[in-house]
Amino acid sequence: MLLTIKLYFSTRMPLPYCAKCQSIIPLPLLTTETKRAVLLAVRSNQTFMAIKLIKDTSVSDLKDAKCVVDHINKVHGHCHNCSYTTLETEAGVCPVCNSFNFNWPDEVVY
Repeated sequence: MLLTIKLYFSTRMPLPYCAKCQSIIPLPLLTTETKRAVLLAVRSNQTFMAIKLIKDTSVSDLKDAKCVVDHINKVHGHCHNCSYTTLETEAGVCPVCNSFNFNWPDEVVY
């Protein structure tokens, strides 16, 4: 985890925060292929596979990988936590429930 924190803070960018679960959200460096595999696993309800993919292909530890998977939305544009359906950024906070979302586009999958 120390290596992960060094990597995140070396970019000098503020880390996103999820007000809903009160967590700092790690930003793993993932290739398009890894994002595709993780998104397919999440959409297929294979949560453990998605966590393993992130953990094995980035510098994330198990806790960070789980946190990332918990914040990936299953339907592009829809908040993973509430019924809001017009998220536009690839990573951002839902204006309704303040939950952080990884809103990876469908093009990553296809």
